[in-house]
Amino acid sequence: MNNYLVRGALVATLALVVSACMTMTESERKQRHGVPSTEVVGSAIQGQQLYAGNCAFCHGKQMQGSRMGPPLKHKMYAPDQLSDEAIYRAIKLGAKQRHWRFGAMPSRSYIRPEKAAHVVAYIRQAQQHSGIYQP
Repeated sequence: MNNYLVRGALVATLALVVSACMTMTESERKQRHGVPSTEVVGSAIQGQQLYAGNCAFCHGKQMQGSRMGPPLKHKMYAPDQLSDEAIYRAIKLGAKQRHWRFGAMPSRSYIRPEKAAHVVAYIRQAQQHSGIYQP
C-alpha cells in the first residue's frame, strides 16, 4: 500500500513540475507573439511608411480593405475588440480567417517587433481619426 502512495505522490509531483516548465511566463508569451519591449514607443509617422510598404496591398492604402484583406478602419478592429497584442501576433504569426472571406493572413515575421509598434501606432491613430474609437 505504501508503494502505491509513494508512486502516486511521485506522479503528481512530476506532473506539477512538467506543467510548471511548460507554462510560459508573461514575458515569454509576449515575445512569442511579437510584442515589443515596454521601452518601445510606436511612431504613427514611421508606421505610415511601414504600413504602405507591408500592409496596404491587402488592407488598402487608407485601411479601407481590398479584395485581398479586410478594412482595418472598422469597429471590429477597435482596441476594445482587437487588442494591440492581437495585431502584433497577427504580424508575427499570421492569423486564421475569422469574420471575413479573405482567407488567412500570412505571417509578416520579417517585421521586427520594434517596427511593428510603429504599424500599430499608425493603425490606432487612423482608427481614432476616423471616429472608430476615442482613447
